Amino acid sequence: MADYKRPAPGTRKLSGIQVRSQQEIDAQNEAIEARKEAERAKRERAAFDAKLDAAINPESGRGSDGMMPLPDFEHLKPEEAQELMQLFAYQQMERLQKAAEQFGREHYESALKTLKPLLAMLDDLAKEGPDKDPSCFDFKDEVDVELAGMLNPPESPDGYLPTFGVQALAHELAADCYYYLDRADEGLAASDGALRWDPWNAQIHLRRASFLEMQRDFEELGAELERTYPLVARDLDMAAWHFYKGLYLLNTGKIPLAAAHFVAFKDFDANHELADVDQILRQLDDQLHHPGVFEGLSSQEAQRRLRRAGEPYGPSETGINALYRALEKAVAQGRQDAVQDLSARYRNLLKSRRDAERLDQILAGKKVSL
Repeated sequence: MADYKRPAPGTRKLSGIQVRSQQEIDAQNEAIEARKEAERAKRERAAFDAKLDAAINPESGRGSDGMMPLPDFEHLKPEEAQELMQLFAYQQMERLQKAAEQFGREHYESALKTLKPLLAMLDDLAKEGPDKDPSCFDFKDEVDVELAGMLNPPESPDGYLPTFGVQALAHELAADCYYYLDRADEGLAASDGALRWDPWNAQIHLRRASFLEMQRDFEELGAELERTYPLVARDLDMAAWHFYKGLYLLNTGKIPLAAAHFVAFKDFDANHELADVDQILRQLDDQLHHPGVFEGLSSQEAQRRLRRAGEPYGPSETGINALYRALEKAVAQGRQDAVQDLSARYRNLLKSRRDAERLDQILAGKKVSL
C-alpha cells in the first residue's frame, strides 16, 4: 500500500475556519461589533450595572478572569434579568472575538487561554443554566436548521430552542486551535463538544474527521464520513468530504478509488484552498511507477469510477433539499443578505445548467424539487 506524506505540523491548510467564506466571516465580525457597541452603551449606566453585579454575587462581583459568574435571577425583576442576560451574552461574544483574533494571528495557545474561562462558563450554562434543556441548540447556519427539521424533527411544536451562549462557536474555535497544535485527543473532545450544540453542521463533522485521521483511526473515520455526507451543502465542505474519503480509502488499500476522490475534490475546490491534492496524486504515481496516471485523471473519468463503485460524487439529495428550503424561505421573507449568500453557495455547489434554471425559479418565488 502506498504511503503518502502527511503535511508537516503547522502547514496544514484544511481547517474549519477556512471552510467559511469571506462574506460569512465579514458578516459575523459586523454582528460582533454591533453587539460590542450595544454593550458599551449599556455599561455607561454604571449605577444599574453595579446593581446587577451585586445581584449576581454580592461578595465578589466579577470573577478574577473577567467573566461574570453564572447569573442568579432570584432577586432580580424580570426587566433587570433581561438586561443582565444581554450583558452576559455580549461579554461572551467579546471574549470569543478576542480568541478569534488571536487564532487569526496564529497565536493558538493564547486563543485557548482566552477561551478557557468562556468554555467553563458555557459548561455551567449547560449543567445548571438555561442551556441544560436538551432541546437547546446553537445553529450556526440556516441550512443546519433545515437539516435538523428533515433528519430529526422536534417532538415539541415549538421546535428547537436557541442556546443562551455561544456554545458551538466557542467549542469549534477551540477545536481549530488544537488542530494546528497537533493535539488530536483534545481536538476530538472539542469537536464533540461543538457537535452537542450543532450536530447537523458538516464543517464540525469534517473537523472531527481531521482528528480521526491524525489518530489514524480509520474505522471511526469511515463511520464519521458516512454520518457527514447527508449534511454537506457547501462546495468547500464537499471538497473536504472527498479529501477525507480519499485518505480513508488510501489507508485501506483502495488506491485507484482514493485517487478518484482526490480528483473530485478539485471539482469543488479548484483553487486548492483547502489542500494540495495534486501533490498526493503525484506521490502515488511515483511510488507505483506509473507517472502521470493518477495526476492526469480527468474529472469525468473520476466520476465514472466513483459511480461504478457505488461511491458518492457531489452532494446528497438531503443536502441539496436543505439548501433549497433555506433559500426558498429567505426569498419568501425578503431577507436579501441571506438570499445573496445562499445563492452564491448554490452556484458554487451546483453547477449544471439545470441547477441554474432551478435557482432562477427559486429566486422568482417558485417551489422546486429534485
